[in-house]
Amino acid sequence: MRVAMRSTSPRRRTDLPANPKLAEDILLLERLFGEQHVFWDGDGTWVQINRFHLRSSRFEFSANPIYLLAFVPPGYGERRGDGAGIEEFYVPRDLKIRSRNGPWKSIPNTYREYDRRGGRVVNMEHLYACVHIRGFDPNRDDIGTSLTALQLLLTDPGAFR
Repeated sequence: MRVAMRSTSPRRRTDLPANPKLAEDILLLERLFGEQHVFWDGDGTWVQINRFHLRSSRFEFSANPIYLLAFVPPGYGERRGDGAGIEEFYVPRDLKIRSRNGPWKSIPNTYREYDRRGGRVVNMEHLYACVHIRGFDPNRDDIGTSLTALQLLLTDPGAFR
């Protein structure tokens, strides 16, 4: 849900979170996915992207595109290192993968019953997927770094063994 009406100039936007790094990320996401497919809460705790396309030449997915929820760590953009990037994602609970014409299977490294939010936010209706951005640097990395890692986790299950 958006928290305020948008103005036409990015400099005058009052709906973006106070965290400047997250505000930049949201503007990037709007350019990539369209502003009608990007949502966030007013505190900058989470971002939702609708119509995130899973791209793979080897696998099919039970849903594609998907929505995803990304949770923003405290101090995002203000510190470097492990755990400083956006690493916590939730995707549709029934998302499955298969080789062409093979049986549908759960995606490795996603967890159906795991919810770091204690069920308060997502009510266990999602798959949990976590990607660790080793050595996150807010001057170099952004949410795109995290989305690239998530895309790899979901579309090339062998990459995370």
